[in-house]
Amino acid sequence: MDIIKPITVTDSVLTATNIAENDYAAWSSTTTYAIGDKVISTTTHRIYESVIGSNLNNDPTTDDGTNWLNIGATNRWKAFDKFISDPVTNTTSIEYTLTPPNGSTPTAVALFNLKGISANVTVTDSVDGEVYNQTISLTDNRNIVDWYTYFFGEQVQKEEALHKRHRPCRFHQHREDHYRKDDHLGELLTWHPHCSRGGR
Repeated sequence: MDIIKPITVTDSVLTATNIAENDYAAWSSTTTYAIGDKVISTTTHRIYESVIGSNLNNDPTTDDGTNWLNIGATNRWKAFDKFISDPVTNTTSIEYTLTPPNGSTPTAVALFNLKGISANVTVTDSVDGEVYNQTISLTDNRNIVDWYTYFFGEQVQKEEALHKRHRPCRFHQHREDHYRKDDHLGELLTWHPHCSRGGR
């Protein structure tokens, strides 16, 4: 069993991604919103829903709930919102590149609530270049035991992938990809294992 302390993913840590942040239009102080209108903030990376009519110049990021309801993370940032059941979605692949802050040397990556064919993690060191590259298949073939189950058995989808104990690096990037049409990813954590214990 690993006891972990995840690294907080901020704008400076999330270096690149193929997931657009365009769930809805960004809030504008000059636009009047009706009840039920939704907007996003690319500062807080949250989606807000107007709960009043004629909603003008009420900043949702500082609102106390009188004018706006904070309904969740934008699609891009759902991988880091601590809610596994509300996944990032994309029609092709899902790709994230993370650059941990200076002094941080994470050695593991966990992916939860996955839907896809495979999950790849590549780690690049600022001096040595690529130091880790592993792809985990998300197809679980343990139920395929003979020709009958090969042709007629149910194929099981793995929903988690763990990459751990790769080499710590001086200053590096993690890149996480997984592939399949209509992919989704519930949560992405990268960390240094705090301690590790055997368990059942």
